[in-house]
Parts: sequence; C-alpha cells; structure tokens
Amino acid sequence: DKNFGENGLVILNSGPLQDVCSSVAVSMAGDVIAAGFSKKSAVDTDFFVARLKPDGQADSSFGKGGIVKTDFHAGIDVAHAVEIRKNGQIILGGEASQRFALARYSPEGHLLSSQSLLKPAGHAAAEGMTLDRGGRVVLVGHSHRELFVVTVP
Repeated sequence: DKNFGENGLVILNSGPLQDVCSSVAVSMAGDVIAAGFSKKSAVDTDFFVARLKPDGQADSSFGKGGIVKTDFHAGIDVAHAVEIRKNGQIILGGEASQRFALARYSPEGHLLSSQSLLKPAGHAAAEGMTLDRGGRVVLVGHSHRELFVVTVP
C-alpha cells in the first residue's frame, strides 16, 4: 500500500537502542496499534505501544509522538500481545520480570493500570491474548513446563 507511510513502510524508533514490535491490532477507525518492547540496556526493557494513523503517520495525540513506554520493574518487560476494546481502550499482555503482565491504556495513551498477574515456578510469559464477549481479557502463555490460560476482568 503506497499510501501507508513511505511506499508502504513505517519505521518506528523511540530511543537510542532497539525497539521490537511483536503484535499489531487495527482500531475501528483504522489506526494501527503496534506493541512490543523498547530496550534501555541489555538487561532492561519496557512495554512499548505506538499508534499510527491510517496513512502510517505517528499519531501525535497518543503518548509522546505516538509512542508510550511502560516500565513495570527494572528488568525485562515485553509486550507480546495487543487488543483494543470497543471503547478504544488498548490492552497489552506480556511479561514483566518473569511474571504474566497486563497494561491498560486510554485511547489517548494514558496508562490506566499495570499489573504483574501471576508468578508460577520459573519464568512466566503471556504470549497471546484476546477479549471475550463480555470484555474480559484472556491471556495464554507458559511457565517453565506448563501452559496457562488466565482471565482478567
């Protein structure tokens, strides 16, 4: 799509180190929501979410220049999944310091809540997410040798 970004390509960069997008969703208005992590150092990353307008331009009304970062703890915080509620709220699921993690943002990119949900034995990470008909968050992931499904209101 040559009308999206520059010849169909958008490059996001939020800082001096690496940004990685691992999940994407499209809002009812056609905005592209990209989620993943932003690397601060070899041992410290933050949740990363960006909103692009339907033409691929960063949405300056969202966070800082279209990007929001969330630091749960000093350590590895990675968003693996993104969903958009009907009211425009953005939800990221992933891992924070080896726990299932969830962050909720307003449509404007303001952090509404963030929480580490579950710490079974060993490393835990939510790898996928969906919303059920009632709007509950359903996270799937793993911990050591086990698979988990977690629901959150």
